[in-house]
Amino acid sequence: YQNTMNQPLTTKHFTSPIWQSPFRPFYLMGAIYCPLLVLLWLASHAGIIGAVSPNYSLSLWHGHEMVFGFFGAIVAGFTLTFLGSWAQTEEISGGRLALISALWLLGRLAFYFSTLLPEMLVMLLDSSLYFVIALMVTPRLWAAPNRIYLIALIIFCGIGFGNLLFHLGIMQGNLELAALGLRTGIYAIMIKFVVAGAFLTVVFTNNILPDQGVQEITFNPWIEGFAVLSLAFYILSDLLSMNSTWCFVAAVLACVVHSIRFARWHTWRVKAYPIILIMHLAYLWLILSFALRAIHDFSGTISTQLWLHAFTAGAMGLMGISFMTRVVLRHTGRQLRANPIIVVCYTSIFIAAVMRLCAYLFGFNNPLMISSAVLWTIPFAVYFVLYGHMLWQPSLPKRQIPKQG
Repeated sequence: YQNTMNQPLTTKHFTSPIWQSPFRPFYLMGAIYCPLLVLLWLASHAGIIGAVSPNYSLSLWHGHEMVFGFFGAIVAGFTLTFLGSWAQTEEISGGRLALISALWLLGRLAFYFSTLLPEMLVMLLDSSLYFVIALMVTPRLWAAPNRIYLIALIIFCGIGFGNLLFHLGIMQGNLELAALGLRTGIYAIMIKFVVAGAFLTVVFTNNILPDQGVQEITFNPWIEGFAVLSLAFYILSDLLSMNSTWCFVAAVLACVVHSIRFARWHTWRVKAYPIILIMHLAYLWLILSFALRAIHDFSGTISTQLWLHAFTAGAMGLMGISFMTRVVLRHTGRQLRANPIIVVCYTSIFIAAVMRLCAYLFGFNNPLMISSAVLWTIPFAVYFVLYGHMLWQPSLPKRQIPKQG
């Protein structure tokens, strides 16, 4: 009886494959939620239905749910799985994984039913996920051999703090504060993108370079250090409300440094490996977002939405679908080769991001905006059809998986 009582909750009650690894429930929820989000946005935008969430404008609802809902789920699934694999820490699973998955769902429900709940309760339910995750992983990361993985705490706390700022802005009727909260969440994800995303892009690229007779990409501490510092300057220039001159300098510096970093990655060598190539293209969208931000701060002639959507629709969209594909294949024992249909989906997201920018350049062109939304969303529905069963079914028996992408 004593042994039964002491048996971890993770093994007693949550033995289904979906609770074995963080990517499983979070990728599943993200793949289901993304198409639902866009359908609701299209229906509300077209006037078919009323306000999706009456306490928020359509643009604020859309921005919040894309950043803290959809992308939040993908970042949580990826980062927690990444830490388990690379930081040599125990992976969150079982009951603890079910708990944080439930918190994500509670956050979505609280946001949609915000008119029926106290504002403080909505904020608490919607923001708690990322702080709870940070509390769960802190002891393991602190004990990990390499303390660099503690940067995950900045990512999770940054997303959580951005969500708090958003809700405080709404509660106070301060839309600038709400928008700052959205950007804070985006910047936290950008840190993950620049640190973990870039690191893995290089690792996966190096897996195939020797087979082509090419020397592996070496670690350059100066370039990597300046990449992080330039990103920090870029983020702080906005969060600290520096004047446009300093914001322009920060954006140009980030664009130049990250372009130099990217130029060392032998992108032309990975063209036959779509699952890796798409990660390179995602990084190009990040660099484009820096350039667009610089133009905005220098001239004020283009909308701030251009750089925001270059990063969210372009960089985050492409890197998100790339990792969703790679992780589910790798961690369920399958070959690391993208299905031809999902390769078409990669292309669809890339084209959709281009169309999104064009829609803003041409005066918020409505047909382009709607077409972009549809093209961007379909790949995640296709992902669910192609890979969804891998998330809730047991992994295949372990075998030797080739390095190729």
